[in-house]
Amino acid sequence: MNKRAVIIITVLALFVGAVAGGLSVAAIYGHRTNLLIRDYEYHENEEGFASLTADADTRVYSLRHLHAGQTTNAIDFEQGILDGDLINLESFVTNRSDYMNYPPSINALQDVKAYRTEFPYEEPPSVKKSVEEVFTLLDRQTNR
Repeated sequence: MNKRAVIIITVLALFVGAVAGGLSVAAIYGHRTNLLIRDYEYHENEEGFASLTADADTRVYSLRHLHAGQTTNAIDFEQGILDGDLINLESFVTNRSDYMNYPPSINALQDVKAYRTEFPYEEPPSVKKSVEEVFTLLDRQTNR
């Protein structure tokens, strides 16, 4: 075999090896990436499912009271949930850079504030204080 043939075969072997190695790495990486994505989607869907079923259960509780004519119980229950939602949103309202990226959420919080002004109700002092803090932050962030 002459020197030129040896060089061509060596270069060809290196090229084939590099391509085969690259494809192997890509296949392994792609497979692992797909597994990670599937795992993430499963857990995200699982959390979403749990949240939706909890919301549905909550609605059933309120609806049972309404069907039984116990509007006061249903209203108290829903207002308690609303207070909890507001308290959980305090960190969102605190950070102006996050807050200003969600105009529909700002409008929703302003609607909640208007509702609470229109229909005031008694609540534990600690809850009242936390809710008032959220509304104070809302007013400060929206310059109202």
